[in-house]
Amino acid sequence: MKYLPAILVGKLLFFSTIHAGVIQFFDPTKIYQNQTLQVDLKTFIANDPVSMKEFFDDWKGEYTPKDTQNIALLDSRFAVGVSLKKNYYLEYFYQYSVFLDTNKEFTDFLHSVKNKNNLIANKIYTPKLDIIGIKQNGLLVSKSQKIFENDKYTFGLAGAFYISYGTEMQDGVVNGDIISTGAKDYDIDVSSSYYYTHNYLYDLDVKGAYGYGYGSHVGLYYENKEYLLKIKFLANDLVSKMYWKNLPYSKILLKTKNKSYNENGYVKYAPSISGLEQYRNYTQRLVPSYKFESNLKLKNIALIGGIEHKYKINFPYLKMTYEFNQAQTFDIMYESRFGSFGFGYEYKWFKVEIIANKFTNFSSFGFNTNFKYKF
Repeated sequence: MKYLPAILVGKLLFFSTIHAGVIQFFDPTKIYQNQTLQVDLKTFIANDPVSMKEFFDDWKGEYTPKDTQNIALLDSRFAVGVSLKKNYYLEYFYQYSVFLDTNKEFTDFLHSVKNKNNLIANKIYTPKLDIIGIKQNGLLVSKSQKIFENDKYTFGLAGAFYISYGTEMQDGVVNGDIISTGAKDYDIDVSSSYYYTHNYLYDLDVKGAYGYGYGSHVGLYYENKEYLLKIKFLANDLVSKMYWKNLPYSKILLKTKNKSYNENGYVKYAPSISGLEQYRNYTQRLVPSYKFESNLKLKNIALIGGIEHKYKINFPYLKMTYEFNQAQTFDIMYESRFGSFGFGYEYKWFKVEIIANKFTNFSSFGFNTNFKYKF
């Protein structure tokens, strides 16, 4: 992240932070002046096959799947924090993350079925769907410390620890076979192993579940003062777990035995379900995320490049920041995984950023805003 000079305007503190990627990180290396309150909201939502509007509807319009892996994700984080003495930071946070991963065979099948397109007769689809999700809120404390500094270089180390309360989760896998028996007919034979708080595979009333957990984040940074170069490495949720009590669990087999057909001859079915449904105590291990970023300052322009890694996927990004003066900046950013392009503007104590892959019917969209107050 890029830090521009901090200036005090009355009781308002200007202190620029930059975010250009897909995953919402907590950065423990951030250092603010003592007694600074900040409110931070970051969200990014995206998917590969269709626009966000159609993803939650009938998959009409443009269909643009990846040849192999197709993903959908939502990553959001809201935080209210305060900087304390000796580079300590205390924060309340709310986090909501969902990730789905499937193959093109499954998205092709879903697209055809939702649009009532003719299927290829006697084609065997082998769908594989993974889903991971967490909704939690908690308290976090972090500490940043310079471990070496001279006139040319600075090295720093930072860490954070949090405790949290979980209210929703998803952790499961679906696989099997789908066989098209005709242009408008198919048979399904799939199985799933699935922990959840809401069952997205079929309607099922379950008791609410809750969990308690903890987690840790770390950060390393290097600054070359002569060349105005900064390099940063972040690792979030290195050792993070959620312990769920009485969590619904399904290990089931779904088959299409109960068929009917609409007026156009397209199959409709109520799947037969067999297997295991029970409540379990479960330990969910949160997926770690990693970030590497470099920042080069050239007079009043900063060039930022980085890569985020999570869910075994890389999310590269680029960003350029133009500093009009110490009170305002303008950003241009690009992330390559979904092809999103965006802008940001900061003035004194407030910053906003918007990023998307299209102006309308977008399949990726991000929004970040930040507010700071010196008391």
